[in-house]
Amino acid sequence: AEFTGLLNSYGIKKKPTAVKKLQANAIVERAHLTMAEMLWTAGIIEADRWQLICDNILQAVSWDLRLTVHRILQKTPGQIIFGRDMIHPTIVHSN
Repeated sequence: AEFTGLLNSYGIKKKPTAVKKLQANAIVERAHLTMAEMLWTAGIIEADRWQLICDNILQAVSWDLRLTVHRILQKTPGQIIFGRDMIHPTIVHSN
């Protein structure tokens, strides 16, 4: 109820989507695709190394997604959220 109130206060409305409609979940689907490709590339075969490899890969994917420049905003999510570049010690101003 509290979360719904917050969404309503910002004018955010529900928009139901179909499970197989990738356009509605573009960011999530991109993250899933990146993770799947990294897992495939890592060649996860041995079950005893599964946890170690997954932890490293998920950390790398998170870092990669935060550093990907948005083609319209011309900024990375990390720059927008943190107000600074995640690699170089520079302050980033966003309007």
